[in-house]
Amino acid sequence: MNFMSVNIRGVGNEDKIRWIRRLISVHKISFLCIQETQFSDSSKINYRSIWNSELYERDVVDASGRSGGLLCMWNKERFHHLSSVKSRLYLVIRGKIKGCDKDWFVVNVHGPRNPSSRKVIWQELLALKEANAGIWFFIGDFNAVRWPEERLNSMFDPICAAAFNDFVNNAELFEFAMKGTKFTFCKSNSRKMSKIDRCFVNQDFINCWSDSCFSALPRYLSDHSPIILISDPLDYGPIPFCFFNSWLDEPELETVVAVTVMSFSFDGPPDVVLAEKLKRFKEAIKIWAKAKKVKGIESFDETLAKLKELDDIMEERPLVEEEEWTRSECLKDLENMELKITKDLHKKSRSKWASHGDENSSYFHRIIKHRATSNKIHGL
Repeated sequence: MNFMSVNIRGVGNEDKIRWIRRLISVHKISFLCIQETQFSDSSKINYRSIWNSELYERDVVDASGRSGGLLCMWNKERFHHLSSVKSRLYLVIRGKIKGCDKDWFVVNVHGPRNPSSRKVIWQELLALKEANAGIWFFIGDFNAVRWPEERLNSMFDPICAAAFNDFVNNAELFEFAMKGTKFTFCKSNSRKMSKIDRCFVNQDFINCWSDSCFSALPRYLSDHSPIILISDPLDYGPIPFCFFNSWLDEPELETVVAVTVMSFSFDGPPDVVLAEKLKRFKEAIKIWAKAKKVKGIESFDETLAKLKELDDIMEERPLVEEEEWTRSECLKDLENMELKITKDLHKKSRSKWASHGDENSSYFHRIIKHRATSNKIHGL
């Protein structure tokens, strides 16, 4: 599923509609969220001109006069609509996508300008999320920033930001790093800029689509940048090679490196020779590491089975001296294997807490997935 959101300032403008339709086609958008339709009678909106296909469904919140209005449109082959929750300032679409058993909740948000009203909206959205389990996806114009650096040439309201951050933290939401630009809103005929168009997801979304890419597109016919989140898998080329410190404890690694050095032969400029040598090292180590991983899994299963067998014997009779020694060695081997796994997880997480914590905790794995998300290279 690829998502897009934009505060369009009116869907009655044909130039804006052509712009949105072009973005849907180029970025293969499956779910579209629009704020400020400015239509108090949604039956007059030309939906067919927005989504250049018959394969769409939609839901809408009417504007109050010429103010506000929310519109959600989606590809009905990708997203099956179940129900909706409507408010003047948010539209919650509940449904399912193919290949996922959990309910999806896509929330199109248009935050009010009044800070006190904003706090009420955050409380309502938090209550909705806590009452419904599933994959939650918040996107839209929140009319709020989280940090002072998200405003330029305008006042930062710490009280408003604190209330917004409380909502994000209490709802246990995660925000993807935004590519493309630093600010999403530029006030007309002014240098005032801010990051108020955002996207938040919960941990269930991260568990399934941690390699998603969130970016802001250039502003064109609106003072807001369209924002998109691409979660469909794309091929960005080879995965970067990562060397784990636990490999240094393996005596076979030195042999692999020595054999590669002995067999290396290449003519060319020194920098090219060095690059080619490093490439050969990487290829040899990757082959060795893959074989070691398979061998390690087999060894772990065999050791665990042997330990289970000895424990079963202990329930029937005392172990003899040789069996006691075997059991002790099995426990020692399992401890060494777990230590190597912990070292690798520590390197993946880069968290200070990891040196004192339990690598199987949800916190630890969240750290790993969030690092993988922020380090992902989405093209060059």
